[in-house]
Amino acid sequence: MDSTLPEIVEFYSLIKTMRKAGAVLILQDILNYLIKKTYEKEKENLLKNWYTSGLWYGKFLQTKFNNPLEIFKKILTTSFLEITEIEISTKNNKTSIRVIAPNQPQENTELLLKFIGGVMNSLNYKVLKEENWKGIILLETEKREELPEMELEEM
Repeated sequence: MDSTLPEIVEFYSLIKTMRKAGAVLILQDILNYLIKKTYEKEKENLLKNWYTSGLWYGKFLQTKFNNPLEIFKKILTTSFLEITEIEISTKNNKTSIRVIAPNQPQENTELLLKFIGGVMNSLNYKVLKEENWKGIILLETEKREELPEMELEEM
């Protein structure tokens, strides 16, 4: 094993956090199959559910951690194995997120974008721009001065 003890402890902590949030282990092939089948028939509902899950997950991270964005980045790279790169950069009140997952199907990319958008909304960021292509997500957000009404926010 090429991991240090602090890396192992951090990984364990992330897995424990994901379990507390209701994450489950599923083989990637099965998840891709289920998403593809559901996406064909229920695209809008699926996108809405992923966004709503992101809203909840963002509040969960905000409640549990002082640095929810940093923890979110680590959780994304730990739980989405197809992600090879993720960059979250903040300048002034704007935060940009770039995700690279070259083996991720387009449907999964769109769902992950909605999930991330939901997380960012509940962390009090407004989405200014979002782009996605198969396996690539670009999201630009701006910190809000007031908390949004979660139920009324658009996806």
